[in-house]
Amino acid sequence: MAELRGLLIRRDIYEASVGRCADELARLIDLVPQEADALAVELDFDDVHRVRIALKGLSRRLRVNLAKAFEGLCSDAPAYDDPIIGLDEGAAAEM
Repeated sequence: MAELRGLLIRRDIYEASVGRCADELARLIDLVPQEADALAVELDFDDVHRVRIALKGLSRRLRVNLAKAFEGLCSDAPAYDDPIIGLDEGAAAEM
């Protein structure tokens, strides 16, 4: 029974974890425009504002592309898992 428990995860915990990962990715992407000053100095640009606007556009595109990629990953997921072979109804109730 302990071996089977190692194969199972709680869906609510898993979904919350995936949500936190997505939030963290979005937060990191939103930090990209804050690098405008350093990028402008490195590339010898005088107009930091234009660099910041360009980076904000890049951030938006990255977020949209990530959202589409996550949706694509989820689209193939089955609605229900296949039953675990060798686990009968009584054993499942004990878990």
